[in-house]
Amino acid sequence: PIHDLLRQQDIEIKRERRVLRTLVSQWDGLDAIRAEMLAKLAEVGNNTPDVEELRDHLYVLGFSGDGYVFDELLRMVNPQLHEEPQHIEIGLVPFLRDPYVRAEFFIALGYLGQSFYDRDSDRIKQLCILLRRGLRDEFPEVKIASAIALSRCVKMNKASMEHVTDAVPAVGELLLDPSWHVKRAAVAALMEIPDPRSVRALKFFSERERDPHLQRFAENALKRVKDRASYFRFVGNPINTLRDFLPGRG
Repeated sequence: PIHDLLRQQDIEIKRERRVLRTLVSQWDGLDAIRAEMLAKLAEVGNNTPDVEELRDHLYVLGFSGDGYVFDELLRMVNPQLHEEPQHIEIGLVPFLRDPYVRAEFFIALGYLGQSFYDRDSDRIKQLCILLRRGLRDEFPEVKIASAIALSRCVKMNKASMEHVTDAVPAVGELLLDPSWHVKRAAVAALMEIPDPRSVRALKFFSERERDPHLQRFAENALKRVKDRASYFRFVGNPINTLRDFLPGRG
């Protein structure tokens, strides 16, 4: 699994370098570039699209985007703004039919969420709804991308954190996934979300996982999420009591 992970990272690094070269060379016209890319995504129909081009567009939109870009992507994917992810038929959206494009879409959402401010609580809510849909996708690559994206969206304020923690049960389910990569991504996401359910899931997983790498990773993740919970309380957002995070709690 490590070799597969390194190979995938190499592919992503090459794509990032290619896209960044294009982006930097045309930075003065960034608004026009984003508008053009959004238009191309919206225009994808029944014809077979260029998957790599779509992935590049989504990467640029995620890397350079803002609230407006997120709103436009949300409008394309979930125009009715349903509150439950199972009602969002993302796979039926023309430009998201390919699973690798869907994975890139969720990666882009993670970058966009990372740039949101505390006042963007409504956007974070809709973002987390989309990510919960991605966490339940049938393809491992999409699950991994969604878990990574969620970990990037954690904000140290109570209003936003409540939306993020709503996704913890869906992330916890990924710990039972047969894919090594999916389980690792789930552990990495849980250790960023200071919630008692994250602690319980990581503790359960570390005690029962047989893969030595995943077991050590989960043990370290357990320490980190407890540290983050302490910091979250320190900055004045006591979402849970201290005893919920102490060792020995189920």
